[in-house]
Amino acid sequence: MRSSPAAFVRRFVWIRSTNPERSDALEQYLRARGLRARRDPEVGYLFELDVPEDEPLPEIPRELGIYQDKASALVAEALAEKIEEGVIVDAAAAPCLKTQLLTALRKGVTILAIDVSSRRLARCKEFVGDSTAVHLIQADSRFFHVPGGASAALVDAPCTNSGAIGGDPGLRLALWGLTSRALESFQETQAQMLASVLENLNPRGFVVYSTCSLLPEEGEEVVQKVLGRVVLASPRGFKLSPGYSRYSFGCCVSRSFPHLHRTEGFFIAVMQKVR
Repeated sequence: MRSSPAAFVRRFVWIRSTNPERSDALEQYLRARGLRARRDPEVGYLFELDVPEDEPLPEIPRELGIYQDKASALVAEALAEKIEEGVIVDAAAAPCLKTQLLTALRKGVTILAIDVSSRRLARCKEFVGDSTAVHLIQADSRFFHVPGGASAALVDAPCTNSGAIGGDPGLRLALWGLTSRALESFQETQAQMLASVLENLNPRGFVVYSTCSLLPEEGEEVVQKVLGRVVLASPRGFKLSPGYSRYSFGCCVSRSFPHLHRTEGFFIAVMQKVR
């Protein structure tokens, strides 16, 4: 971490249209404010803002835009590609950025937005409002049962956040002190959440597992634990990197890196339940 390349320790600022179908309205607003923004060529409702490192982020009306890293938005895109309707379990939902995006991308879904923290879950109302498509549930998704099963699931699991070091200088210090026991604890929770979601998933249902982490212990090694129960689905054609090559299935999962993609560092795996 002490010798991280410059791109790993700088901030990239992304904002997306609250309603992907109204991205032109956000672009017009940004221009009217004199903000320099680049529309993403892959995801048209995403814009990269040119904001100096030492300046606060400009306030944007919530009905027009939401700050969300591109890699985080691609997690929701990966699941939206696989489902048109049905019940989705969002196993660690708060603050519900991906939840809100999923409801905007897929009008026919109902989302069970689960989080163990009532305080974090309360923040979800800022983004999902009174949406009838989203049910906020305070629970530990490792022990949650979905009557009738779910059509799909999203597990954006709690992690070290090592992929976000560019936007949080304090996080760099915390990661320098990360112990092997702490990392094992994160991995154990991640694996339990993924296993529980698979139990609740209907046959042939899809689950997207993601972490904002550069560490294989929180990515490939968690997926490795469930390979007997899933098949890895081909990732969509976004320009991401494959997983780490020392894992035989690395080509079937995706990673984003600050120095390559101008995003936070994310791990993304799309899986289909086979048993």
